Amino acid sequence: MKARQTHLGTTPSGKKVYLERLPSEYPRFSAEDHSYAAVIHGANRTDGGKRAEQHREAARAKLRSVNRPSGRSAHATKSTSEAMVERMIGRRVKSGWHGLVDGEIIQWEPFGAGMTDVLVKDAASGKLTWYASHGLSPIDGKGPLPSREGVRKIRDTEMADSMKKIGERWAKEPPPPRIRR
Repeated sequence: MKARQTHLGTTPSGKKVYLERLPSEYPRFSAEDHSYAAVIHGANRTDGGKRAEQHREAARAKLRSVNRPSGRSAHATKSTSEAMVERMIGRRVKSGWHGLVDGEIIQWEPFGAGMTDVLVKDAASGKLTWYASHGLSPIDGKGPLPSREGVRKIRDTEMADSMKKIGERWAKEPPPPRIRR
């Protein structure tokens, strides 16, 4: 009989995160899943923060393997919208509305439904809090933060182009029929 595991949370893609499992025990996790699991373990202070760091390292390893040139097609390259999201991570910000003086962006979810789309770690207290990206100001000297609407428009254009290419490819060579039994 298997030992019962403690469910800590679920990633946005629907994958469950457990207290007892190591990052290597999640073979189907993407880099985003590992990043989200790191936030969950960080909030729970699992193994004094060691488990969160292990998930962050697993996410970096997944990103390195995706960015490594290989014989793959367009799936191996990052889209412009994904690159914009990735560049947002690590930016230093402040918020005049909420009393945040110095914080680091840990996660940005511009494609989600919630208006609080940026997870920020307060430099003074270490507290993780969700903010609306339009209410944050950069303090790192790297220029303005990208807008949520701008990234969504770019993503919509990328998706339309991708669907057009799929349609053209299927017009030349239709996919084989699926037979369900």
